[in-house]
Amino acid sequence: MKRVYIIFAILLFFVASLFIVACKSAPMTKEDIEANIINAPGGTKENPVKLSLKDFDLGDMRSKGCGWFSLLDAIEAAGKIVSLDLSGCKLETNAFAHRIDLCV
Repeated sequence: MKRVYIIFAILLFFVASLFIVACKSAPMTKEDIEANIINAPGGTKENPVKLSLKDFDLGDMRSKGCGWFSLLDAIEAAGKIVSLDLSGCKLETNAFAHRIDLCV
């Protein structure tokens, strides 16, 4: 009987590990980012929400449908001041567009 419990524990650990890996590897969506900002404490000029994005694809910032503008839309929709850490993000080009009217 003890052997059955050990096998069950090993299987449970394996399934839980797969679930954790699958959850961590799922890319963040605009809705995920917006929810994180809304649920985070702070959001004022004196106490901005600290948002660090890892493996987020900013895409080509000159394109209107890129991740950069999705990120800006999520921040605007959340209605809070955010301190961004984009050091872990992916960027397709080194061209930067801060306004959508400059994009193609």
